[in-house]
Amino acid sequence: MTRFANAFGPSHPEATYVPHALPEQLYDTGEVRLNYAVAGSPDKPALLLIPGQSESWWGYEAALPLLAEHFHAFAVDLRGQGRSTRTPGRYTLDNMGNDLVRFIDGAIRRPTLVSGLSSGGVLSAWLSAYARPGQVRSACYEDPPLFSSELHTSCGHSIHQAIGGMFALWSKYLGDQWSVGDWEGMAAAAPRELPPRLVFLARMFGGGEPPQNLKEYDPEWARAFATGTRITSTRSTKRAVASWVRCPICRPRACVSSSRPQGSGSTTSHFRRWATPCTARIRSYFATRWSSGRRRSASTRPRRREAPSWAGPR
Repeated sequence: MTRFANAFGPSHPEATYVPHALPEQLYDTGEVRLNYAVAGSPDKPALLLIPGQSESWWGYEAALPLLAEHFHAFAVDLRGQGRSTRTPGRYTLDNMGNDLVRFIDGAIRRPTLVSGLSSGGVLSAWLSAYARPGQVRSACYEDPPLFSSELHTSCGHSIHQAIGGMFALWSKYLGDQWSVGDWEGMAAAAPRELPPRLVFLARMFGGGEPPQNLKEYDPEWARAFATGTRITSTRSTKRAVASWVRCPICRPRACVSSSRPQGSGSTTSHFRRWATPCTARIRSYFATRWSSGRRRSASTRPRRREAPSWAGPR
C-alpha cells in the first residue's frame, strides 16, 4: 500500500479540500452532484465558467471578484473535479456536457454566457452546439485543445503528441480515484517515462505531497483522455460540433505570460495569476459580441449534420 492510496476525494474531505472565501454549493443533476461557487448579482448577465483538466472552480477564484462587477458568474466543478461526484467509467465529453445542460436549467435558470478554459473550452464548444435551444447566448473558448485532445485527429497533433504522456503517467501511478496513489514512484519515474518534450513538467512532482489541484482530481479522467474513451460518439468529434454551433463564439488564446513562475503548479493556474487580463478579455468579448446583437444569420450558419442527445423536438 502506497502513502497516498485512496487518500483523496469526496470521501476524505479533511485531506482533500481547503477553505475558500466564496461559499460552495451543490446542485444535484439526478446523476451527479456538481459543486459550484457564485459571484455577482442576479440582475447582471449570467456567466458559466468551466475549468480545465485537473482544475476545480477555484481556478477562477482570483478573477471572480472582477467578473462579479459585470456578470452573475457561476464557476463549477465538473464530475471528477473538486467536491463534485466521482463517476467511474463515465468520464465522457457527452456526459460532462449534459451535466452542464442540466446545471444551466436547474442552477442558473436562464440563458447564460459560457466561457471554458483548456478542456473546459472544449466543453464550451460542445455547449455552443448541443445545449438546449436558447440556453447559451454566446460562448468563449479559451485556448481549447479542439484537435490535440483527440486520439486520432484530422488536424495537427493528437493527444499522443501533446499532453497525453502526462495523463498516462497520472493514470498509471495515481490510479482511478487515487486507488494507487504512488506519488513518490511517479516523481521518480517521470524523467524516464515522460516523452522528452514533457520532461520539464516533472518539476511539478517535487515536494512531499501532491499539489492541491491534483488532490481534488480523479485520475481516471486523465485515463479517459489518454485512451480516447472520453469520446463515445461521432457527435463529440470537432467536425460534428462545428457543424452544429448556433451562437456567437470567440476563441482567444490563453493569457499565458513568459514571466509565469516556474513550478507554479497546475497547467491553468495562469487564470489565477493573470486574472485581470483574462477578465478584461472575457468582458470585452461578451460586451461587444453579444450586446451589439451581431448574430450569424441562418444563411451563414454551418449545416447541421446530426442530432444532439437531449430529448425532445427542437
